[in-house]
Amino acid sequence: MTEPQQIAAVVVAYFAVVLGIGLAAARRNATTAEDYFLAGRSVKTFVLFMALIGTNITPFVLMGIPGLAYHHGVGVFGQNAAIIVLGVPLSVYLIGRPSWRRARALGAVTPAELYARHFDARWIGTLMFFVYFIYTVPYMVTAVSGVGIAVDVLSRASVGFETAAAAILAVTLVYTTLGGMRGTMWTNVFQGLVFLAFSVAAFFWIADVRGGVAPTMMEVQRTNPALFDVPSKGPFAPGAWGSWAIAISLCVIAFPHMLVRIFAAENETALKNVCRLYPIAMFVLWIPCVLLGIWGVLDVPGLEGRASDAIFPMLVLTHLGAVAQGLALASILAAVMSTLDAQMLTLSSMLTRDVLGAHQHERRQILISRCFLVALAGITWAVTILKPASIFFHRGALVLRIRDVDPDHGARHVVATIFSRGRGSLHRRGEPRAHRRPTAPSREARALARGVGAHRRCCHGACCDPSASSTTAARNVTHNVRSVCARRRGWTLRKPRRRGETRVNRDGGEERWRERSRPRGFR
Repeated sequence: MTEPQQIAAVVVAYFAVVLGIGLAAARRNATTAEDYFLAGRSVKTFVLFMALIGTNITPFVLMGIPGLAYHHGVGVFGQNAAIIVLGVPLSVYLIGRPSWRRARALGAVTPAELYARHFDARWIGTLMFFVYFIYTVPYMVTAVSGVGIAVDVLSRASVGFETAAAAILAVTLVYTTLGGMRGTMWTNVFQGLVFLAFSVAAFFWIADVRGGVAPTMMEVQRTNPALFDVPSKGPFAPGAWGSWAIAISLCVIAFPHMLVRIFAAENETALKNVCRLYPIAMFVLWIPCVLLGIWGVLDVPGLEGRASDAIFPMLVLTHLGAVAQGLALASILAAVMSTLDAQMLTLSSMLTRDVLGAHQHERRQILISRCFLVALAGITWAVTILKPASIFFHRGALVLRIRDVDPDHGARHVVATIFSRGRGSLHRRGEPRAHRRPTAPSREARALARGVGAHRRCCHGACCDPSASSTTAARNVTHNVRSVCARRRGWTLRKPRRRGETRVNRDGGEERWRERSRPRGFR
């Protein structure tokens, strides 16, 4: 077998195990919505612990942390690992445990349903679903894009990007749709063991190839002693570090796909045991990732910026064989799919319970959830294969940028940047500025749209015909339309904006307005 075939065989074996676990979990499911969405609230310590580990660990740990350590050295461990080791268990205990109690008392299945029932306001659940949907789909697209690119590179282009993305979504969709929460949590146990075990094994394999841990560390200290100094500026400054610690500690527990797994715990003892075990697992995972990033300076020197995010697969390609490369790809797949399935199932449960209502028959809730999962996977794949250079959601949006790393190293990475933007344009990279499509319409177009909309809702087109007006008179037409609608409803319209504009008087005729004032709508 060739190297690409060996890598493909390892990945196919991983997919087969995951599907087998999902099908086995599906046979244990009952026909109730609570059992499908929360595994009957009967998840014990080990499964709950591995499910939270698998859901929270993303390719950021396997690829982003070695990339940071490549530039900043051992200080990355204190900047991130210390926060996660201490902050996340503390937030689970102080926030997750009371939330678990309240959700169990109210019978809430989703985090949005917990808020809606606690405040007796159903609109809160609906709002939370749409907000979570808007910010989760780009997250899912980023993950699938990254894995699709990794498969394309590690398989030597024998498996295309589109095929890899479709396979990832299809396998995740099958075991999530059939197994529900129990299927995702059982597979998370296997997926968590895969990337935890491979991270530790890859660390010792690469150390053995290089002659041992101690000689490698001494060589790094001789060639790059700055990597053993803890920086005191930038993100490592006390103020920046404290802000980052608060954000991470509260952010993890605030993710609906994390909180809903806490709802599935059997009792408080399981939650307390998770808080005890979580720091140990993080130490086991983060130490190899940070040290591998430092060692990458010896094998692949000179990487700049975010190109270092690919240092982990570069080390695997340099020192390990085809089977190990297949295991590396399987570990990246496991890290992505263990988060992807949780996000998909949480979105489907929020749609079913919070938008459509929990009053429906339980079999119908499960059916709607499965149909939505299929649609969500299709949307994610469709956006992924477009390979957008950027996706703008104006006024505080998520931008996804896919950038290539040096092709000589055979790796790529995906960068997600959150930023705020006012008026802008939606365009592909490299497109001339003159051909970018404006996103903000003109003042006349907005005024005409508001006037015509109010006119149609109020009078149904009985008072005048705005479509017969020209573009240059859009503002006057809009004012006339809204004036007639207001007169029929008994309202008074404020003065027009500019001198010389017309308004409709009480007798239905037009007259000029001499004063200049700014309209502020109806009063």
